[in-house]
Amino acid sequence: MAQLITKFGYLKDNKTRSRGGYAKYIATREGVEAPGVEGYMEYMGTRPRAERLGSHGLFTTVGEPVVLSRVAQELDAHQGPVWTLILSLRREDAQRLGFDSAVRWRDLLRSQTGKLAQGLKIAPNHLKWYAAFHNEGHHPHVHLIAYSTKPGKGFLTKQGMKKIRSALAQEIFAQDLVSAYERQTTHRDELRRVSREKIAALVEQINQSGCENPQVELLLRELARRLDQVKGKKVYGYLRPELKALVNQIVDELAKDVRISQLYDLWYQDKQAARNVYDERPIERVPLSQNPDFKPVRNAVVRAATELEKEQLQAQHPAYTPPVLPMATRLLRQVGQIFGHQFQIDLPVARLTDSKLRQKIAEKKLALGQKFSM
Repeated sequence: MAQLITKFGYLKDNKTRSRGGYAKYIATREGVEAPGVEGYMEYMGTRPRAERLGSHGLFTTVGEPVVLSRVAQELDAHQGPVWTLILSLRREDAQRLGFDSAVRWRDLLRSQTGKLAQGLKIAPNHLKWYAAFHNEGHHPHVHLIAYSTKPGKGFLTKQGMKKIRSALAQEIFAQDLVSAYERQTTHRDELRRVSREKIAALVEQINQSGCENPQVELLLRELARRLDQVKGKKVYGYLRPELKALVNQIVDELAKDVRISQLYDLWYQDKQAARNVYDERPIERVPLSQNPDFKPVRNAVVRAATELEKEQLQAQHPAYTPPVLPMATRLLRQVGQIFGHQFQIDLPVARLTDSKLRQKIAEKKLALGQKFSM
């Protein structure tokens, strides 16, 4: 995989070791040709493999002439922090992407001056930067040096490094990113097509069977009992913390159902495929009860408990006929529907019928001598 290699540095001005001394070390260390050149700027602009854009290889922002001796003097006289940055590509990537010339790097850095200023926390009108391209055999690279003309300004953090690296990489690998996006999009579309088929099949399984977790029914009855004492809106967001905790417990019990677990896995696969287009880091998985995208599940639990509370009151009527399906099963089917909606799949509706409507239906059926069930 193509990669932009970056190395950030810092030239500190102090009495024990000047920047010029550090630059001399770089310019005269073993393996460097033409030893004795003073200063980091001379090293950047005049070393043998530096591609020259005139008498030297140093370049900067548009319209600003670069006089090497003057730049070196400015650097030595500067009373503030100075940062260095080395940007390197593999030879084959540099050739393929066109970054094997000083002109291409110069144009890139000029276009990204604003991002460089942001990353270094320097006002754009105070940013000074100079760079040179070294056409090394296996790793062509650019040396860049930057500082603020306003003393004491500028600060580089890990986040700033990330911002600079990301901005440059997006421009350098723009062509690769388009191809990767197209591949990832094709992969995601195919994954989603297969997922939709699996989801429809899983929801159908849920609709044809029941909830095999008796703990859900017990917890629903407990929630119904406690909601009976609650006044006002009975929705998850308005509940007290202890009731929210009970709702979350019910949601996590429902998530233990193997079919719901498989639906949740498919949902994460779909999210990961979408994210892989720009970031291949894995998405952190959270329990179903803590996932903000599945807030409707928590509210479905509250509605189910509210319905159960009403059914328990209606059960005291002599003509009451209990529902065919227990509430836990009806709730499980509702959760299946919610997953279907997350994938924008049209599925047979399996909602919890409003208690008043159910009461009217029951009265009408009883009047006709029919049994009412749900």
